[in-house]
Amino acid sequence: MRYVDIFDEMDNLMRGFGNLTPMAVPASRRSGSPHGYPALNIWEDSNSFHVDVACPGVRKEDIDISVNQNMLTLEFERKQLQGDSLEYSRIESRYGKFKRNVALKADVEIDAIAASYEDGILSIAIPKAAHAKPRKIEISA
Repeated sequence: MRYVDIFDEMDNLMRGFGNLTPMAVPASRRSGSPHGYPALNIWEDSNSFHVDVACPGVRKEDIDISVNQNMLTLEFERKQLQGDSLEYSRIESRYGKFKRNVALKADVEIDAIAASYEDGILSIAIPKAAHAKPRKIEISA
């Protein structure tokens, strides 16, 4: 008998929509990324959206970030250590090529996107366009 996890089923359903608006979808009770890797967090403040991606064991030079028509694409390869004298007793880490797409809202400054990589975490800052930032409206007399 197969048990159905309703949260898994909802995750599968949401993935079926092709990540149309991931920044608008609230986080579910269950954390994690599709297929388990790479895990990412997306959050925003008044000036920017932020994407933090866990990619431990990956060299900065092996990470590709691109933007095309408001789609942020992250690609990298995590290579497994190999050698004649190497014998694994357990492998729980994921290896190989990885790719994630994140739909961006149309009101961001694509030319001002910045990324940094430290301690296995890729951090991407995506500034909001000036017209998308909150502003106070003064009332005239």
